[in-house]
Amino acid sequence: KRIVTFDYQAPSADAPVRRTLSPWRLEALEGLWRVLGYDHDREATRTFRLSRIHGQVVLTGRERIEPETQIVPEDEPAAVGARALVRLAPGRAAGLRRAAIESDDPWQDDDLEVEFPTREGLVRAICAAGPDAVVLQPPDVVSTVAERLHMIAAQHATGAR
Repeated sequence: KRIVTFDYQAPSADAPVRRTLSPWRLEALEGLWRVLGYDHDREATRTFRLSRIHGQVVLTGRERIEPETQIVPEDEPAAVGARALVRLAPGRAAGLRRAAIESDDPWQDDDLEVEFPTREGLVRAICAAGPDAVVLQPPDVVSTVAERLHMIAAQHATGAR
């Protein structure tokens, strides 16, 4: 429940940069651990790969910004509490199943409503599930996931990274 600071080595940077974060949750995506939270330096929700954090993470005395009280820019109304209805392959897509809401048994149900702290986290999780997940609703998430998957396929086809 405290703000933390750490040195973060972005892939595009020459040296680590000090970041200040209100951490919300840890998540494993595509075999990589990440911390999701409110980045005070960029004044936005961000995700940081743990493997790119250098040195010690320092706990500050300041209380963190909670996801539900985050100030969201007007042009990004779906930044917190993003939901979607997804159809999952039986027994697959564990990350999405763990994010299920209003389900008695997300391991038995295959059509689930899932919720993530951010819309970007939601889109990434659905894309990461690959053929094991089909997003059904809402239409804006359906189109964003489709665009992202087309972009990923195009990059693989051309060998771009």
